[in-house]
Amino acid sequence: MISDPAVLVLDEPTSGLDSLTSFIIVRHLKMVAEKEGKTVFMTIHQPNSEIYNLFDNLILMVEGRFIYQGPAQDAPDYFARNFGLECPEFANPADYFMTIMHHEDPVNVKRYPHYFEAYDSQCAPAIEA
Repeated sequence: MISDPAVLVLDEPTSGLDSLTSFIIVRHLKMVAEKEGKTVFMTIHQPNSEIYNLFDNLILMVEGRFIYQGPAQDAPDYFARNFGLECPEFANPADYFMTIMHHEDPVNVKRYPHYFEAYDSQCAPAIEA
């Protein structure tokens, strides 16, 4: 941030922090993005629901391929509409996505080709445009 870059790419900036400090960091990064017109791109491991709600856009990947890319608030509906996978009402969407993407569950692995097809036909054209 010292050199005032237009884009900040951060690899797990909340790693090792407690949930409150993680929230404060992500909230500050969102403020920087909004007030200074910067793009903040980060990986984050299991954000709590308060942090998830700060995200504007979300990218989900399995096996190195995109399965969703778009507004974070639209992601639960995308999986419900396309795959019948409803996020429970009071669940953290980030935890829900980890559950439906987990590679050690054979049911999830069988869904991967469907995720890839839906991404290629729905998300990718919008992103490319």
